[in-house]
Amino acid sequence: VHAVGEERGVPYVAMEYVPGTNLAEFIRAHGPLSAHLARPIFEQILAGLEAAHEQGLIHRDIKPSNILLEGVGASTVEVDAPTTSDSRSLEPSIPKSLTAKITDFGLAKLRSMQTSLTHTNSLLGTPEYMSPEQVRGEKDLDQRTDLYSAGVVLYEMLTGESPFRADSPSATLHRILHERPRDPRETQSAADDKLSALASRLMEKRAEDRVPSAGDTLVALRAGRTTSSPRVWRMLRRRVLFTLVLAALGLVASWAVRWENASSRRVRDVRIDPQNPQAVLVRRGTSSVYEVLYQLPAHAPVVWDALMLDLDTRASDTP
Repeated sequence: VHAVGEERGVPYVAMEYVPGTNLAEFIRAHGPLSAHLARPIFEQILAGLEAAHEQGLIHRDIKPSNILLEGVGASTVEVDAPTTSDSRSLEPSIPKSLTAKITDFGLAKLRSMQTSLTHTNSLLGTPEYMSPEQVRGEKDLDQRTDLYSAGVVLYEMLTGESPFRADSPSATLHRILHERPRDPRETQSAADDKLSALASRLMEKRAEDRVPSAGDTLVALRAGRTTSSPRVWRMLRRRVLFTLVLAALGLVASWAVRWENASSRRVRDVRIDPQNPQAVLVRRGTSSVYEVLYQLPAHAPVVWDALMLDLDTRASDTP
């Protein structure tokens, strides 16, 4: 904003004129953008957010139509010479003079004041690009809500479509709260791996699972690092813990079965069969029934007594 005033009774705001187009029109004209197109645009978006956030300013309405591309038109864009005979290699080139600028701070909020610069106590923003905390109407928003919206913008640059588009605003808001977006590579197989991972990380449902700041995101983008979400590590830890618990339960169950089998075979008592003095009877486990342990041949002497020699806790057949 260069000036604010009134001329002949008409209030006015004088703002910078940005010759070019906005990112929404650019994507609409060219479809999904390759990495060499998306990366420099997104880098400048992050740099703008970092500058705003350092001043304590939360934009709250980051979306492609609020990203102005100075120095490039929606339809009059230079095209790189094809490197192969495949016509799909033709892509719009980004001029070196291109500058991406964030505009429309009408919904902006100062963190230190925790009051909106426009309306209060209302759901503000464009549904498809709102963070889950915005959808829930939380008041204490921080820079991570802008990073979520920036992740949606990056997703749209890579795939040509927003991840939560639905037939109605309410359906869109429901998807934002309860559905995970598809990986950009599932929608657009040519999407860059690292940019896709970065978009997914920024669109995490929990603010604490996102990259904490625009500056950190910018560092990761410039370094070409793959950013893993804490949610992925939590899922991995849960799976490892679940596997260990199952293994422990299996060991306990196996031990219990072996103990029960051993207990059922444990000798509790031996005696001579009163009906057949040549038979030695044994009672095992918790059973009250005696079974024949030894049957002496008919010509053997009569057994007058029997003694169990092994009475420890192990199963024993030794009388």
